[in-house]
Amino acid sequence: MQRRSIDRRIVVTLFVVLTSPVQACGPFFPNRYITGGDKAVLERPETLFRSEIARIQPSVTNSCKAVQVKRGDLERWEGLAKKHNLTKPWPSGRGAYIVWQTLEAELADLRAALVKQNKSNREVDKLVSEYEMARVRLISQPWEDAGTNNAKKPERPVVPSGAPEEFSLYFLGAKYFHEGDTNRATAEWKGVLALPAADRQYKSTWAAYMLGKVTMEKKPDEAVSWFRRVRMYADQGCQDTLGLAASSLGWEAHVALNQGRINDAVELYLEQKVTGDETATPSLQVASSRIEKASDRELREWAGNATTRRVVTAYITSMGGPYRPAPLPKVATRWLDAVEHSGRDVVAEAGQFACAVYQVGEMDIARRGVKLATKDDVMAGWVDAKLLMRAGKLKEASQRLAQIVPHLPMAAPRGAEGDYPGSCNDDFKSDAMPARVRGELGVLYLTRN
Repeated sequence: MQRRSIDRRIVVTLFVVLTSPVQACGPFFPNRYITGGDKAVLERPETLFRSEIARIQPSVTNSCKAVQVKRGDLERWEGLAKKHNLTKPWPSGRGAYIVWQTLEAELADLRAALVKQNKSNREVDKLVSEYEMARVRLISQPWEDAGTNNAKKPERPVVPSGAPEEFSLYFLGAKYFHEGDTNRATAEWKGVLALPAADRQYKSTWAAYMLGKVTMEKKPDEAVSWFRRVRMYADQGCQDTLGLAASSLGWEAHVALNQGRINDAVELYLEQKVTGDETATPSLQVASSRIEKASDRELREWAGNATTRRVVTAYITSMGGPYRPAPLPKVATRWLDAVEHSGRDVVAEAGQFACAVYQVGEMDIARRGVKLATKDDVMAGWVDAKLLMRAGKLKEASQRLAQIVPHLPMAAPRGAEGDYPGSCNDDFKSDAMPARVRGELGVLYLTRN
């Protein structure tokens, strides 16, 4: 059916709007809707990957919680760097903050352990200060390579006398690790775990975590065992000041991903997401991008898993998500074929399916997805409205959009993981669905006046 042109009918109305005083960068209403005509309102729907992932719950949850960087943390850590004469923290960037976050958590644990031993305030302060200096020397100076070219070799860090045994053993393991001697590091960390449970309340999670990290490459199955022990120790009441139990989920998922166990990796990343660890979301993007080179057998296997299917479809509908290239149409088509032939009930995902096939130009299949969806499926309603617009049924399209507006999710906040609604200058590549739906409805209303 020949569709009516949208742009001709809004010229006069837009002239009135645009010649009125307006803010330079006001509420979301991108110029593209004004200048783009039919193309702007008919273009493919696009979701925010982060928002879609937030709606997916893992099949299993746990009690561990991630430790988030809070307001004021970075300034305090920079103060630590200046205190130790390290105005340019080592390593640089995000790694530097991890270093100082680790040091701060370790010193808090050490102080708590010494207080439990009934040490005097003076003894506690002295030991914590000595341990801090030793730890900073360990992480900030290349003392293992110094002494060449007639340079004076810095003093090697030494465990302060009087530190609890679990801290001493862990420190020695860290020292050997920085020297590149992973065998001796492993022996010291295993020594921590060989202590009676009452004597390793602070370093059990740390030791198991590092044992997992050092075995990931050559002994991945052993690494998985260590990462699971991190969570076991946390569940048993051992201190987890750094949130290593939550982080261990991500590293176990990383192992599963490298082994080709995508379904397991997705479940673990979703578990990590529930702990509050926002690094899980970009990790899910990486996992989903494996569809680019997957075989037909692998695609069918992933499409047959309800959780993986929803995550990968979210990757398709969000055009790859922030900072990643959009999947090629042929990749999306292969994925949709796998979903269609999975033999699974996909009614709950019909709107997402319709969005994905609309993106690759399969309008007839998109209509099937819309019909399959439930009446309260917002995404299906959005796609349905676009199909009505393509058919020239502008009144029906505006009515359909108006029906779903009250049910739109909250617009995603700016600044989270770089995945936020477009500003005046970014051409709204990652606009939130609520803003775009309302913008398109506004354009349709203008055509009727």
